[in-house]
Amino acid sequence: MSIFRASSYRSFNSIDSTQADSRPRIHVFTLIYSVLIPLIIGSFSALLTMGDMQVYETLTRPPLSPPGWMFSVVWTVLYVLMGLASYFVWTAFANPIRKMIAMRFYVVQLLMNFLWPILFFTYSLYLLSFVWLLTMWDMILICMVKFYRIRKVAGVFMGIVLAWTTFAAYLNCAYLIL
Repeated sequence: MSIFRASSYRSFNSIDSTQADSRPRIHVFTLIYSVLIPLIIGSFSALLTMGDMQVYETLTRPPLSPPGWMFSVVWTVLYVLMGLASYFVWTAFANPIRKMIAMRFYVVQLLMNFLWPILFFTYSLYLLSFVWLLTMWDMILICMVKFYRIRKVAGVFMGIVLAWTTFAAYLNCAYLIL
């Protein structure tokens, strides 16, 4: 009887590990929450600055300045990428302390992302918003590196966020100068 149990235990484990290797398990609710959280934060920030977006249309525009409507499209995509990146890190088989530290940088950069439009559009604090954006850029870079070390695709997604933030820093600096 014990031989039967041991052999069936071994075969059960071998089936389990094969399935785990061939099909990664998707945590649907975690995925939904991971994407919804940055989208809600971004939407709340946009809601708070909605009436102040006319300021952008009145500013002297630097070269490569996109139309105002493009920001909501791009930031929606970026918030989805941030959410996906956090999901990949959160569900990765990695050291929990490394994941926790990476997620802390993620939360900090997300909160900084929330506040930047308020500083720039609502209060027209162009110098402060530029310094804020540079600090946010640093947080995104650190988050990107930490995410990449845990799960490469998460780091790549945060790299896209960093690229856009670099462009946003150029725009913010140009508006400050102009």
